[in-house]
Amino acid sequence: MSRDPFLGKHGYGAVDAASRIERVRSFTRAQCQAALTVPGLQKTVCAAIERRLRELRGRVVTIRPRG
Repeated sequence: MSRDPFLGKHGYGAVDAASRIERVRSFTRAQCQAALTVPGLQKTVCAAIERRLRELRGRVVTIRPRG
């Protein structure tokens, strides 16, 4: 089972939907995948995670050399 990305290193964290949705905005793809496995996940949070995954899929990272 994956670690709950809503919890901090001491086991405390976001449990209400609004706080979880706020955290999802900065999640990586791996954190989103782990979050989808959290038991009792609110439907609105699940929808926010799916939106974040779509956003991450749409991003293209371009690295340009300096100079």
